[in-house]
Formats: sequence, C-alpha cells, structure tokens
Amino acid sequence: MKKKLALIILGMIMILNLTGCLQLKKDFIDTEKFVSVAESNDMTVADVLKQYSKYDYIIEATVAQNNKDKWQVEFYQLDSPDKAKAMFESNKEILKNGISAKMEWSKQAGNFGHYSITGDEKYGYLSYIEDTFLYVHVDKKYKEAVQEYVEKLGY
Repeated sequence: MKKKLALIILGMIMILNLTGCLQLKKDFIDTEKFVSVAESNDMTVADVLKQYSKYDYIIEATVAQNNKDKWQVEFYQLDSPDKAKAMFESNKEILKNGISAKMEWSKQAGNFGHYSITGDEKYGYLSYIEDTFLYVHVDKKYKEAVQEYVEKLGY
C-alpha cells in the first residue's frame, strides 16, 4: 500500500515537472536581447533610463513600441533580484487598482513571477526574472499581440 502511494505521488510530481508547473528557475534576458527581439519584430526601441535617474537601483530602462498599433513593452534591469521583485509587487498593486479585473492570473516561484490582469478595456502584464522586470499596460484589443511578443522574449 505504501509503495503504491509512493509511486502515485512520484508519478504526479513527474507530470507536474514535465508540464512546467514545478518550474522554479527561468532564464532571463539582458537589454541587448530585448532590443534584438524588438527590432526583429519591427518595433521602435528607446533607452529611457534618464527619466528614472532618481532611482539608483535601475541600471537600464528600455521601451519597445509596436510601430503599427503603438502599444509598448517596458524592460528594466535592476541592481538586485530583490528590487525586481519589489518593483513587481508595487506595480501589481497599481494595476489591480487601475483595472477592474474580469480575469486575473499570478504565479511566483523560484527566481521569477508573472502577473496578468484583464479588464473590460485594459490589459496589464508584469514579469520579473532574477534582476529584470517587464511591464505592459495596454488597451485590451492588443492583449493577444502583447502575449505573442512577451512569449518571444521568454517572459
């Protein structure tokens, strides 16, 4: 009986691991990779670090804007994973307060966290991996395009 239970539990763990549900570590990208993916998707890229000069923990700040529809994705490299997680948490509260949620999803494990919120008119997505942070707040009609782009980034 104990052996059978142990095999069932082991099987469940293997299934969860294969489906990614137990993933505790994700690979992050750097600004160079963010820019490369943006440019290969015909997006305009801008370094916006100057507007964050009073925040000494922000090492790099880059925005990629879709040229056709004008939605944008913001990418930050911070001086520590703790700062990335804190930025994630504070922006999560801002999105929660700014978008009347029809659908909300969140996952945090290991070195990463993801959060998405969909309202009647707006869509927000946040992600941190290690010391990087990704921010999106767009009209809901761009949700699918943003999701496809974010997937290309690995976030």
